[in-house]
Amino acid sequence: MLASSLVKRTENGGYMDSFRKSLEESDKLMIIGYGGGDYDVNQQIYKYFQSNKPSVVIDPNPSSRIVKMAVTLNSQVIRRPFEKL
Repeated sequence: MLASSLVKRTENGGYMDSFRKSLEESDKLMIIGYGGGDYDVNQQIYKYFQSNKPSVVIDPNPSSRIVKMAVTLNSQVIRRPFEKL
């Protein structure tokens, strides 16, 4: 599981390189608790999951950015807390 709070930028790529590599190697994506406010993270998600790999968003109250992302990625949006799945 990837946590966007760990995706910090450094001059040599740091965690963003690890995040990018994990997305590239993953065949599925589950988004939980991400508001969609980080442009660089969003671009990497779009690059590696643009409607060609399955993805799901779990959020009882998804932000408009996440709803837009889900539509773009053709993701299922589950509007329940993770604990109630």
